[in-house]
Amino acid sequence: MTIPSQGTPDPQAGALLSDRQVRLLRRAIVGMTAILIAGVVLLIGRVIYLVRGSGTQGTAVAQASAVAPALLGDVRLALPAGAEISQVSLSGTRVAVSHSMAGGGAAITILDLATGQVVSRVTIERAR
Repeated sequence: MTIPSQGTPDPQAGALLSDRQVRLLRRAIVGMTAILIAGVVLLIGRVIYLVRGSGTQGTAVAQASAVAPALLGDVRLALPAGAEISQVSLSGTRVAVSHSMAGGGAAITILDLATGQVVSRVTIERAR
């Protein structure tokens, strides 16, 4: 004898989620997986970009190569007799040379390495 209520088993009898919820869950998992894969690809691309030295370092190398011939002795700076250099600072293609004068004063000379010309000379005199 068969009991009419026990005919074919209901596929939804023991399920926790409905078919609609399962479809939405699958779509969410596929979407999050795609976002995760895209993030990993972007991360690897960024690492390769930084390792190759692209970006601002490329322009710094180009500037350094443009300045390099001037650093090989092509530029000369004439200082007054008896002057002693106290400090030298490099900024881009310009060099600031601080020096003390023989008479007790000081001066700062700014030299453009690309042209070899003195851009500015500032004389510092002590008040008497």
